[in-house]
Amino acid sequence: MAYTSPYDPKSTEARSSWLAGLTEAMSIVTRQLNLKSEKATVNLTELFIEEDDRRRIYQADTWNKLWLTDPPPVIKMDDVVITPENDGFTIDHLGGSIVFEDSRRPQEDVTITAEVTHLIGREGTDRSEVLENIKTELARLEKDKQNNLTFDDKPTEESENPVKSQGIKNYVDETVNTAVGEFTEIDDGTIDTLWNTP
Repeated sequence: MAYTSPYDPKSTEARSSWLAGLTEAMSIVTRQLNLKSEKATVNLTELFIEEDDRRRIYQADTWNKLWLTDPPPVIKMDDVVITPENDGFTIDHLGGSIVFEDSRRPQEDVTITAEVTHLIGREGTDRSEVLENIKTELARLEKDKQNNLTFDDKPTEESENPVKSQGIKNYVDETVNTAVGEFTEIDDGTIDTLWNTP
């Protein structure tokens, strides 16, 4: 079974390349688990970091993140639709948030909502069971994987096993010698063929 290795960056910087790899891994896992999604209108609250960073990031609460890109989220500020192209913000689908450019941050407190479709878990399960679903799926993949391959010494009719490289070479050598013949050099320097015919 193929898997990626764990890595602890410790106190080094968290690079965007790592986050890109993390979101790709999550995409693979969620595709395998056949998760359920639902439409919802969620409130985005300001993510306060420090006073100089006010009104830049607005985020959905727990269990309302993991937005799908299709259909795209519809973002509203005080009930008016805003868009990344016209209003200077980006959408973080995985984190369930929007991030304004510094120069486009709201100048006062506003109400921001998002009409989204987001992941909630498998059909027929509640959100608390998502982790258990992941464990079950990983156990199934571990059980179904093929641990050992059986190799044939030579090509065998109707066999689905792979053939050892030496067996392939021997088969090719025998086939070529039988079909083409053996070559021998004549005294005048030319090559003649002695055909192996019955």
